[in-house]
Amino acid sequence: RATSSAAGVSTSYESVPLQINIEGPALPPNGLALPLGVSVSQPVTLGVMGFGWLAALVLLQLRRRSSTKKDHVDLTEPSEEEEEDEEEEEELGYNECRLDGDNKVNCPTCEARLGVPRGSEPPFRFTCPKCSNKIRVVE
Repeated sequence: RATSSAAGVSTSYESVPLQINIEGPALPPNGLALPLGVSVSQPVTLGVMGFGWLAALVLLQLRRRSSTKKDHVDLTEPSEEEEEDEEEEEELGYNECRLDGDNKVNCPTCEARLGVPRGSEPPFRFTCPKCSNKIRVVE
């Protein structure tokens, strides 16, 4: 609409409405579009995702409880495997090794086979002549 006034006379004009379509940026989807033309609304999608996370957490808790119950049962009833594990020697620490039957050791750093100083009884330390690394000999 347009209104004009000149010399005391006002005139009104009207034109035909014009339709204009402007393409803007693509809008984010409101939900989830699945294959085969299936679409799910946003509230349903969020509900299914929340249920999935909840189910995963419950399953993890159940699995954790079942594993602790198994461990608890094993502690009360010693089995043959545990008795064998107790008889095995302790693990070696950093730069530690054990004497073998010939009174020799293997250097943990350079893998050299070394004889130990005479009269030495574990635990003791000595230096590897090849790599100059300190070695601790344990029982």
